[in-house]
Amino acid sequence: MNATTLRTERLLRAGQAPAFVSADAGAKVLLALSEDGSLVTGLDLQRSPGQQQRVVVRRRVALGPGPDREVDGPARNRVIEFHTIGPRRVSHYEGDAGQVRETASIPFQARAATGDLVKVSRLYAAEKGTDRLVAIDVAPGGDELRLVAQARLGEPVLYLGADENRLYAVTRDRLVVLKTNSFEGFEGGRFTVLATIDLRTALRGSRVRNAPVSGIAVGPDRVYLTVQGRPYVLSIAKPDL
Repeated sequence: MNATTLRTERLLRAGQAPAFVSADAGAKVLLALSEDGSLVTGLDLQRSPGQQQRVVVRRRVALGPGPDREVDGPARNRVIEFHTIGPRRVSHYEGDAGQVRETASIPFQARAATGDLVKVSRLYAAEKGTDRLVAIDVAPGGDELRLVAQARLGEPVLYLGADENRLYAVTRDRLVVLKTNSFEGFEGGRFTVLATIDLRTALRGSRVRNAPVSGIAVGPDRVYLTVQGRPYVLSIAKPDL
């Protein structure tokens, strides 16, 4: 299969004007955030052929319209769970179908965010307008969000990606790889940096040496970065733990 053979398999009705989608892979629910940032709609992906998609979440969230609004679902867990990321707050939601409620929130202005693939209650976020990267998690008791780790990376973080053990933070000129510490937690509230890759040095002499990074995808063994306005993808081997 290649790009020319892709085709539409079916259309899903995912609430009003969906503008951002994520998946709660554990609960098998597709999450859609509306264009005006007011509603998260969840569609049950466990349906038999011929059955209509069932709406299991319809939650008002009041994020407001704009580009820096996201919904992030976890990679595991059977209960429906997700974070919303808005211009001023990060919030956590959890519950059974039809009973999802906001459990906690924290003031934070995020530029980019991604969830932990192992610890479903944790979210990684880059603070807009600064070089600060944080880990946000649900406190014991489940009614509060708190910062559990932070780091200063020297440049604002533009994109984030994660696998089961590593967090990947892309700045204008670097790829910074950090440990997620999903089981152990963060000693002293600090991230451990595994590697810092200078993208501009690595690309010196190439056709994309000055092109801005425009996105990230995390594969099994490598990390892939797209570059703006160029038909190339940067392929970077994952560092050892």
